[in-house]
Amino acid sequence: PTIPEEHPISEELRLPVPPGSHHPAPSPSPTGPGGCKSLLRPRNNRPRDFTVLHGYSQNVCGMKYDLKMERLAQAVLKNNIDFCCLQETWLSGDYRRQIETSHLDTPSNCLFFHHGQPAQEGRGSGGVGILLGSGGRTAWKRAGSPEPIRGELIEGVARCMGLEIHAVDNYG
Repeated sequence: PTIPEEHPISEELRLPVPPGSHHPAPSPSPTGPGGCKSLLRPRNNRPRDFTVLHGYSQNVCGMKYDLKMERLAQAVLKNNIDFCCLQETWLSGDYRRQIETSHLDTPSNCLFFHHGQPAQEGRGSGGVGILLGSGGRTAWKRAGSPEPIRGELIEGVARCMGLEIHAVDNYG
């Protein structure tokens, strides 16, 4: 099946199938020249409808104050962001922490995963985190609530981490 008209894909994202591939060659689609066939197999000839996750990334230039974390959590909830990747937290240690806040006068919480090097003096540097909003928490629980993947320290500084989350299609 081709990609439905109501789900246009920008021309930059269209990738041709390499010659000799076991996948069918691209064919014109309603989205315009150069379109390709979907490799997803719809159930009952219906197009796949996946749960949409919204992500965000920011260099936070330090998270040493709880108020900054709470305001970030409020922004995540207000804007329906499911996961937020944070760089340069300047925090130390590896941990998971629940961030309690309120949005529209309703108590809410986000889940914060951190990967940082041992304690540093002064401002510090490095440190990365992932902040999960409500949709991100659901996707993380769906994945079995796995521990984050923490990268090795690079010259003694934490620079990367990952987290497995699962989004399902809306047909089950």
